[in-house]
Amino acid sequence: RRTAGSAHTSPGTQAASLEETSASMEEMSSMTSRNAENSLQAANYMADVDRVVGALHTALSGESR
Repeated sequence: RRTAGSAHTSPGTQAASLEETSASMEEMSSMTSRNAENSLQAANYMADVDRVVGALHTALSGESR
């Protein structure tokens, strides 16, 4: 009787599995990098919005006096 832990896997199957795992890790790394770039861009957009809102607030506050 074999258990999952004792089953023998051929070198070819192990190599294919390792290659698939490596490809998946590369894809995850690429996605993580794109997410970081997108997050940085979003932060830059929000900083721009904050500056515009601040300038509008200052302009409108000055007009109401």
